[in-house]
Formats: sequence, C-alpha cells, structure tokens
Amino acid sequence: MIGQTISHYKILEKLGGGGMGVVYKAEDTKLKRTVALKFLPPEWTRDEDAKARFMHEAQAASALDHNNICTIYEVDETEDGQLFIAMALYEGATLKYEIEQSPLKLEEAIELSIQIAQGLAKAHEKGIVHRDIKPANVFITNDGVAKILDFGLAKLASRTMLTKEGTTLGTVAYMSPEQAQSVQVDHRTDIWALGALLYEMISGRQPFEGDYEQAVMYSIMNEEPEPMTGLRTGVPMELERIVNKCLEKDASDRYQRADELIVDLTKLKKTVESFPSHSDNMPVSATKRENFRVFLVSAILVVSTVLLVFLAANYSGIFKSESSVPRLIFPKQVTSSIGVEDYPTWSPDGGRIAYESNQSGNWDIYAVQIGGGQQLNLTIDHSGDDRFPTWSPDGNQIAFWSSREGDGYFVISALGGPVRKVVSNDYASRFQWSKEGTEFATVVRDSSNSFLIEISSFAEGVSRRFSIPKEVGGIVDLNWSSTQKYFAFVGATNETPDVAQLWMLRLEDGICYPVTEGQFDDRSPSWSPDDKSLYFVSNRGGSKDVWMQRITDAGEPTGSARSVTTGIGIRQALFSYDGSKLAYSKGRLVANLWRIPILGRRVATWEDAQQLTFDQAFVEYVDISPDGKTLAFNSDRGGNLDLWLLPVEGGETQQITTDFSPDWAPHWSPDGKTVAFYSARSGNRDIWKIPASGGRALQL
Repeated sequence: MIGQTISHYKILEKLGGGGMGVVYKAEDTKLKRTVALKFLPPEWTRDEDAKARFMHEAQAASALDHNNICTIYEVDETEDGQLFIAMALYEGATLKYEIEQSPLKLEEAIELSIQIAQGLAKAHEKGIVHRDIKPANVFITNDGVAKILDFGLAKLASRTMLTKEGTTLGTVAYMSPEQAQSVQVDHRTDIWALGALLYEMISGRQPFEGDYEQAVMYSIMNEEPEPMTGLRTGVPMELERIVNKCLEKDASDRYQRADELIVDLTKLKKTVESFPSHSDNMPVSATKRENFRVFLVSAILVVSTVLLVFLAANYSGIFKSESSVPRLIFPKQVTSSIGVEDYPTWSPDGGRIAYESNQSGNWDIYAVQIGGGQQLNLTIDHSGDDRFPTWSPDGNQIAFWSSREGDGYFVISALGGPVRKVVSNDYASRFQWSKEGTEFATVVRDSSNSFLIEISSFAEGVSRRFSIPKEVGGIVDLNWSSTQKYFAFVGATNETPDVAQLWMLRLEDGICYPVTEGQFDDRSPSWSPDDKSLYFVSNRGGSKDVWMQRITDAGEPTGSARSVTTGIGIRQALFSYDGSKLAYSKGRLVANLWRIPILGRRVATWEDAQQLTFDQAFVEYVDISPDGKTLAFNSDRGGNLDLWLLPVEGGETQQITTDFSPDWAPHWSPDGKTVAFYSARSGNRDIWKIPASGGRALQL
C-alpha cells in the first residue's frame, strides 16, 4: 500500500501490525499533516450490523477530547469496504516497549498510571469502556504523556469471535475475571486491567501467568498475584494496597470509579516525591580538580513494614516441647505507610501493636489494631525523636525513649495524651517492664563509659545494677525474660553493625555469658513464656530470619540454633505475651556504588553521576587501588558480607572472599597486590589479608 492514496491520505510507510490491524504512516493531503492510519482486519466488518455498530462506537470514541486519549481524526472505509481509522501520530514508544527494557522507576509508574486513569475516567464518564487496556495499547510520548489507543476495537473484536475456538477475546493476561468468564462487563474491567498494568510496570512481570491461556485464566479467577514487595525492593505498601484493590476478583470490591483510584495514586505520588530517589538532582559537593572522580556509596533504608504472623493452631503447646520448632503461618500485614516502621511491641491482650516510625519526618510512636483500622501517632506533639516502645503489662501505658526534656524514658497512655518522664537517660535503648509492672530495667552508661543494666522501682528508684563485661561493647535490644530470671541483649556498638553477638545476664548471680558465636549479625531476642527458648533474628542462613536457641533450666544455651523462618528479611521480631503470635518488621539497607565527577566550574548533581552497581544489596566500604583502576568493596550481594572487586569504570565484579562469616572494610596494600580487611571468622573482629587475585586469607 506504500505510495497509494486512500481518500485524502497518502501512505508513506508501514509502522507495524498485529491482531487489531496494520498501521501506516500517512500524509493528510488536505490539512498537510502527518497521521497514523490503522486498517482493521476485513474479517471484522463483513457483517454489516457489526460494521454499523463499530462506526457508531468509533464516532463516540473520536469525540473523546482528552490529553491521555489518542486523538481520532476520522473513521472511513476504502472503496472495497475495508475500515480504517485516521489518528494522531506521536513520537515515542509503547508502554510495552518501555517495560521490556526494564521495570519503570517508581515515580514514573505512578505518574503514568494517574494519566491512564484520567483518560479512562473521561471515557467512562461518556459511557465508553475500553475492554483491552494493556501495555501495547498505551503509547508514551517523548514528553512523558500517556496516550490510550484503540478505544472501541476490543468490543468489535469480541463480537466477531476472532480467536481460537473456545477462548475469550482480548489479551488474556490483562483480562478481568468477568471477561475470563464471558459475562457482562462494565467500566470496572478497565480498572482491573490498569491494576495489572501498574503491577507490571513496577515488577517487570505480569500478575497472572501460565504456560497456556486456560492456565492464565484459571490464575486470574482463583489465585492471588505474588506481592510486588517480594519482587522489587522499596515498593511502598500503600502501592501494594492500591494494586490489590484494583485486582479484586469481585468488581464490587474494586475502585468503583477511576476518579477514586486517581485520588489514592495522587496521594501516594506526593508521599513518594518527598523521599527523592537517586535520579533526583541532589547536589554533590565538589572541589576544583575537574579530572578527578569521587566514588560514593549511596544508601537508603528501604521501607520496613510491621507484619503479623500467627503460629499454627496445632502448635499451641510448642513452647513446652523440647524439640519442636514453631511453624509460622497466616501472615497478615498490619501497616502500609511510606517510611521505616520498626521495633514492634505487643499489647498484653494481643490485639494491638505499637511501633516506631519515621513517616512523619522524625521518629514517633504509633499504635494500631491488628484487625485493621487507623494507625494512631501517640507522640505527634514532639518534633524530635521518640523511639523503642514497650507496652506495660496491664496494657494501659506504653514506655519509650525520647529526646525531649534532655533525653530519657517516658510513659504515655496507650490511647495517647500527655507524657510523663520516668528517668533521665541519654542512652537510647528498649525500656523493659517487670512482669507486675512495678519495676523497669534500662541500659545506662557510668562515668567511665561502661555499660550497666539497671533495675529501678517506679516507687523507690534504683534497686539493682549489673555490670557488663567490657568485651560486650554497647548494649541494644534489651529483653527481660518471661520468668524475670534473665536478660537477653545484643552486644554491639550501634544499631546496624556487621557482627552482633547475643548475650544473657543471669540475675541470680549477675553472671554474663554469650549465647551466640559472634560471627553473625544476631539481634532482636524474644523469650518463650517458659524461658526454655530464646528466639532471635540472624543472618546466619544468608537472609535475616528468626532462629530458636534452646535454654536449659540453669539458663545455659544448649545445642545449635535452629531456623524458624527462611528468606523473609526480618529486622526486628517479638512474640506476643502468650507466645501464640509473632510481630516483625521487614526491610533492609540498600546501597550501591556511584562514580561522580569533581567539577571545577559548578557543583555536580546526580545527573552527572554514573551508577556502577545495581544490586538490591548493601555496599558498605570501598577503597581504590593504588593504580586507580580497581575498586575493592564489601557487599552482601551474594547473601553474605564478602569482599568484591570492580573496575572503576564499572563492569563485571569479582568476588575474592567466600567465608560464611562477614568480611568488611577492604584496604589496598601500597603495591596493589593484597587487600587487608576486617573479619569475624575467628570469632573476634580481627585483621586479615588476601591476595587481590584471590586465594587463601591470612589472619594478621
């Protein structure tokens, strides 16, 4: 057809084709403009009634004047009766092409979804349903504007039954359940498809998959998509909620109008924009040496979400068993805000959770019903940090550390209200209540900067002090045992060390002894009701998971720790008072290497930067070889904290340590042949060295 003139359109070149027809680039000889002509399959309109209905619907679609809907100039037919549509011709690519390159940036996916929803809202307002929203039917212009294509064609196609016998028309992966069942559909089928589209933009895969069409249709009608948060790090739980609502099986449970979806997406967009990504133009300080480049580790703390996990019903007596490991089932998400949510604590009745979150811009204490409902910011009155909540045994109060009034521990009603200072303390850690609620325990530092565990009476003040050996270092995650006989805590210098060791203190004689080896990141101890098991979070299996250590009647660890969960990525975990439920926060630090020029003429921005690593992993320390050609860095990109090498220009990485214990802080020798580093492989933090080419490490 190239070179032919159809009506007043001269065909210039073929742009593409598919099941919906063939598209050509053409010149409108009357108006002297370039257009796109889509010629529909002749089989579609052999039925004169079908042709008449399509002409009517196409005319209605052409009346849709909206920036996010492809403009239709004309619907006509050739002399031999073949229908064609004259449309605006845009520069850009289909959303299908964009997704095939890589999943979209979070902000971009949300913005495009808002635009698509706005176009759908306009069509639905006029009583027009698209029925075939999919990546190939959304065009993204070079200016970033989404244009919905092919309004009216899906309905025409479905009337002609132009697919394999026994199947339903449309692109199966984006069908709503009602389409898959060939029942009456309305505008809410487009909302379903947009949810599937947004899922794919974020995760890079379709929410419902299968080896053949019937398998995909079964999945659509009977299965739930894999959570996006498990497929891509940093996905806000609010976005997960929005997509899940779009993908509700029952249309009455979805967003009922596209406008409702737009409201939620717009709110989310504003929140996400308040947490700028690496692509933002964040200024980077620079010196006047233009030919030198700086290597930065750019780190973000990924959204950490408090979750709830119930123990299986047939494990109700698990803590009385000498050998069983609890099986955690029926996970339920409790919170979904953007920001870090951590350190969950249970109300005694097991009905509520309090936790800390920085979603407001500073650390606050929140409380929420596990059955659902609005989260309550209990410390909204304070612009500083309020952290590490613990619920009182009677359920009426929550204690926490705060930077207010010169630092210290405070209590507040579980329903909110004024706070009351309990004791001054500049060392932030978890406040621990006694079983009766008449005493409390905190970590303090004395004048020599030594750490102590201090038990105080609410009525009479300090009653007992327990010294901690110097080798323990600092104390975090203090936890008083259920029987009040022991303290478990983590010996570490900060909240996020590479290696952290679990310790116990026996109150009867004040003896302090290690529970774990000191070769992993062990933290967040939590006791069983009978003190026979100590649960903790560890990376000893690769990912951060819950482990169980049996404890003898004498309070000594016995046997090896056993894994309770696998592959979750837990930050903090705490069992409920009765031991039947576990609350945990999920999230991790993610950091990558970037290369940034030092410019003499201006301050550099992230637009000048080159990203060198692209892992959902944590890069911590980096050092440049003496010849300036190779970077040595430590990362948990392989599941464990090891040393890696990378050319300064980027490219393939080379792993040089593989020990199961963490290795970190690499430093090149002056001749560039050896890398020195810290390691805990001996049980202590020692200095080791290894040839840069790999080989056997030597302890120095």
